[in-house]
Order: sequence, then structure tokens, then C-alpha cells
Amino acid sequence: MSDSVFFSPDSRTVAALHVGKLGLWDAATGKQVKEIADYDARCAILAFSPDGGRLLACTVYDIWGRGPEQIQMWDCSTGRQYDLPVDQPAGFAFSRAGDTLVVGTIAKVAFSSATAPRGK
Repeated sequence: MSDSVFFSPDSRTVAALHVGKLGLWDAATGKQVKEIADYDARCAILAFSPDGGRLLACTVYDIWGRGPEQIQMWDCSTGRQYDLPVDQPAGFAFSRAGDTLVVGTIAKVAFSSATAPRGK
């Protein structure tokens, strides 16, 4: 069973959380093409960057699933995780160029590079 699914901007790839794994599937064939990460939490949101090169996921923060607790992002080609030091996001947006991610929380608005993964 998949918790969350989302099409890439070009509709060629589908991101999904399936059986505790976050992965990418070819939309034409239905075959999994990449496993991005172990992901044992319920996912509230999946989203791609405008160019489809990065995948963002938010975990659910309460037992009723009313909002996200943590926001994480990965490079789709390498699987490397980005450092996003923001918890309990209320909303997010990528810049049109896709190089900046803005995350709003109850307490602040945080800007982060969407092109500099952390060394994992």
C-alpha cells in the first residue's frame, strides 16, 4: 500500500512512499527505477522541485494526520539528502528557478538552498 504519490513536473516519474521506502517509478512502465530512502513515517506531502531534480517529503505530526512535522528533501539522481533545519512546516515553495526553497513555520520563514545537499 502506498501512503503518498506524486507526479514529477514532466509526468514521466512518480514518487511514492511504499512499504517503508521512498522511491521513484517510471510512469509509463510502472517499474521502480530508484529507491531514495528508508521512510518509516506516514507522509503528509510529497512534491518535486520545478525541474524534477529534487523530491521533498513531510511527515505527519499528529495521530489525526492534520499537518506535517518534519520536512526533508533528496536529490532524485543521487539520493543524497539536503540539510533542511526546519520542523513543523506550515507551507513551502520553490523559487521559479528551483534553486531556493522557502519554508514557513508558525515561528519563522526559512530560506534554504535547494541545490546544496548535505554530505550523507
